[in-house]
Amino acid sequence: MKLGLRTPSIKKSLSARTTGKLKRSVKKSINPFSGKKGIGIFTDPKKSIYNKVYNKTTFDGFSSIKNKTYDYQETEYAYNNFSRRCIQVKKNDDSIFVPVGFEQGVFFVGALVPLSRKDYINFIKIILLQFIFFKAAGFSGGVFLSIIVNIIYSFQYNKIYLKKLLKKGYLIVE
Repeated sequence: MKLGLRTPSIKKSLSARTTGKLKRSVKKSINPFSGKKGIGIFTDPKKSIYNKVYNKTTFDGFSSIKNKTYDYQETEYAYNNFSRRCIQVKKNDDSIFVPVGFEQGVFFVGALVPLSRKDYINFIKIILLQFIFFKAAGFSGGVFLSIIVNIIYSFQYNKIYLKKLLKKGYLIVE
């Protein structure tokens, strides 16, 4: 059984994205349970258990880049004078709009965005990562690795910030 990063396959990825609506509708007309979640345990138990264990012990290296669907409502909000998709969270009378997706501010100015949102832990994480890379790789290598840290955090920061607010007791407004 494999552990860790899944080996990416462009062929399988394209195949999964291009399976047509017609093919799925034909399969559903023959078998009404086709494509339903949890039915695999009845049709092929061995494969179903293997897939469950495989998905628990491995991870997708591109999961942060891929579009994810959210089970809560996104709203358009004028965030810093730009219209952005946001999720509104509320605790008592305190209401916060959290942007969804790529965070341009982290990409361009790095640790200043968590500092402005009073998210001191992520501020310290970014500063420490950049400091370690500057010490390890020298100035020119440190600048390059610092940009890599900003790119990675740009894709992840809003999700991290939203999870932190939900742990603090904020609730998503629908």
